[in-house]
Parts: sequence; structure tokens; C-alpha cells
Amino acid sequence: MTYSTQLYMSPEQFKSRIYDYKVDIYSLGLIFFELLVPFTTDMERFKILTDIKENKYPKNFPHKFPDEFKNFEMANGQIAWLSGEPV
Repeated sequence: MTYSTQLYMSPEQFKSRIYDYKVDIYSLGLIFFELLVPFTTDMERFKILTDIKENKYPKNFPHKFPDEFKNFEMANGQIAWLSGEPV
């Protein structure tokens, strides 16, 4: 699949901005999310992981994993703040 690598890219990489080692932590966070949420198809996986980059989570995720949800929300807010985008 050609989109797999792009799927794990941080916003800085995707927008061809300067980045550092923190992009690896972003990618690792997406992998951790995949360990928590089962996907039935590749398309579902692609859609959900793409939505996460826009701070949209599966409906039951905040209730099923409240601590992890808070961490993901905080991390996405910091990424938006660092990149100068509106939160």
C-alpha cells in the first residue's frame, strides 16, 4: 500500500515543514492507537487514522479509553499550537 507511510506522517512532515525527532513520537502514538482500536478493513483503518489527525475519534473511544483519549487530545492540541494552526 502506498498510503501506509503517509498515514503515519506527522503534520510537519506532511506539509514539508522543518521537523525533528518528535515526528517519531507522533507516529508511535498512532501505532499505540491501532493497538487499542480494532479495524475490520484497511479502508476503515485509513479513515479512522486520517480522522485522528483532525482530532476526530471513534464514538466509543472517549468512553472506553478515557485516559488515553485525554492524552491524544492533549498531544493534538500541542501539535496544533506548535505548528501555528488554530486548535
